Amino acid sequence: MSKARIIAQIYRTCTEAELPVSKKLIGDITDQVFATAREDLVTTGRFSYPKFGSFTVKESAARAGRNPQTGEPLEIKARKRVKFSLASDLKAELNPHLKE
Repeated sequence: MSKARIIAQIYRTCTEAELPVSKKLIGDITDQVFATAREDLVTTGRFSYPKFGSFTVKESAARAGRNPQTGEPLEIKARKRVKFSLASDLKAELNPHLKE
């Protein structure tokens, strides 16, 4: 989903509810939501949204690797990565055949 599609969907919902909101304002709010998520990931290492899922920062240790073109061994440096975990509600919605 693109930013433009998110804005269009929110704008459509607001229009149907007769809420006078501009696409510019929706775009600014959307930017702020993602800026807050980014800030939380950097400062606390976690961002979660109920019924959607949570993002957590994980450490990846340094490891040995190979240059695929030359086969030369090299060290891949330690780094941080972001892991996403689905909320149980969304997981169940995506996998209805797994319900017990």
